[in-house]
Amino acid sequence: MAFSDIEALCKLTPEGREALSTRDKFNVTYSFEANSLPASYDAATGNVTLDNTMSNAKLASYFVHEMTHVRQQKLGKSVDVSNSDSDEFIKANVNEEFIATAFQMQFFVRLDVGGYLNSIKPLTDKNAPPRYDQYKSAYNAGVTKMAGKGFDEEKLITAALGNAISCLKYLFLRAAWV
Repeated sequence: MAFSDIEALCKLTPEGREALSTRDKFNVTYSFEANSLPASYDAATGNVTLDNTMSNAKLASYFVHEMTHVRQQKLGKSVDVSNSDSDEFIKANVNEEFIATAFQMQFFVRLDVGGYLNSIKPLTDKNAPPRYDQYKSAYNAGVTKMAGKGFDEEKLITAALGNAISCLKYLFLRAAWV
């Protein structure tokens, strides 16, 4: 597995470019290994571990997800368990996981609507993030809702992503995502 394949996909979207910028700004290292988790970030070592048994596109989406955790932690937006009560810690961690998942899904849908995933379709949980079909369905509903209102393509995509994020937030708040 070559990281250059993941990097090439990341360069195609704003979320991916932000992830690469985060990696560079905070000197994050990465490693590949078959793991029970798709990806993880170890704040103590500054290393992201990626499960190399996934498709490049799915792996790149998890890289974006983990770089969001890095950014949150390095900018002091993660809650320190030693300085918070359990309710505050849980709420903050759920919120951070929501943000990381939102960036991951935004990245993946931009690859999808940009035609960069055509070679691996149909998209299923094997080659896409979990429940991507639900996120994409909410995105498509947003496109339908905004179509014909005179928006340029980027504004239409942004509005549709907003609709999908609202759906994602609802699922997170209802704990239906996990």
